Amino acid sequence: MESWLGRLWLCMMLLLPLPQPCQDQEVSPGQLFGPSHQLPSEEGQVPEGLWGPWGRWASCSQPCGVGVQR
Repeated sequence: MESWLGRLWLCMMLLLPLPQPCQDQEVSPGQLFGPSHQLPSEEGQVPEGLWGPWGRWASCSQPCGVGVQR
């Protein structure tokens, strides 16, 4: 029974259409997942829900047990 279900699953996957980029535009791989750059915010304003301004390096505020030190 398992081999029958596996074959059925394979057949169903082969019948599903694969996503296609728009044919009338040239699309780069980066565009498929969103912009690769951050849009500037207004002067002195931090976008809501994002980090604040960059500061000097300091010790971790809370250890997490993993990480890379260079």
